[in-house]
Amino acid sequence: MSAVESALRFLSPIKQHQSQCFQNYLRKHRQRLPDYHLYQQLGLPIGSGKVESTIKQIGFRVKPAGASWSQRNVPKILRLRTAFLNNSPSLSIST
Repeated sequence: MSAVESALRFLSPIKQHQSQCFQNYLRKHRQRLPDYHLYQQLGLPIGSGKVESTIKQIGFRVKPAGASWSQRNVPKILRLRTAFLNNSPSLSIST
């Protein structure tokens, strides 16, 4: 039995308005709600830390202090900054 089904079974005798609203929410969105217990059993990450860290790193590589770039130039700047920060011998900005 999924966590959503367990929650619905537990909440079903509670007739208060907030409980009914939450039960309706669970029923309506049950297909979208992640099964964190299953993800943990499969060894999949369930936190957002890796994504947030990657976004921060990309931001660091694209925009050093005081810099700003137009959207169309970001891929070129990103390649150039990545090559520089990785001590890459090739600092080409060609596409």
